Amino acid sequence: MLTLLKNILITNHEKIAVRARVNRMHNITGPERTDGLVMNVQGGVAYVVWPNGDTTQESVKHLVPIVE
Repeated sequence: MLTLLKNILITNHEKIAVRARVNRMHNITGPERTDGLVMNVQGGVAYVVWPNGDTTQESVKHLVPIVE
């Protein structure tokens, strides 16, 4: 129960930076996406460009940084 509340209340905002490569987790707003590039972060929203040319606004709590 505490882990669930922690995941809801705490975001990845400090881990998501401009020009970071990210993946989006599958959730009710859409399917999993991979290899996105963060173009801008404003508050809890990141603007992400995907390999197929789509640009989307994503909640930073749904993004996972790609670590190389």
